[in-house]
Amino acid sequence: KTLNDRLQKRGDDPTEIKGRMQKALLEISHYNEYDYVIMNEKFEDSIRIINSIVTSSFYCLNLQKAKLDKLVSEIIENK
Repeated sequence: KTLNDRLQKRGDDPTEIKGRMQKALLEISHYNEYDYVIMNEKFEDSIRIINSIVTSSFYCLNLQKAKLDKLVSEIIENK
């Protein structure tokens, strides 16, 4: 509803609005395929959430595994 209202107020062509709404419905129907879903209700909150996701991704095990494997091996060898 919010997207439709915004496109209407902007004065977009009705055919373009219909296409955008169909595309939005298709995209929304795939929400469960993603690791993160951000409800863009307040822009500032959305930015804060995105920053948190990006920051936390640096600590994901998959990205740190090689470094941690080496560190743990060194610790075990030097016990």
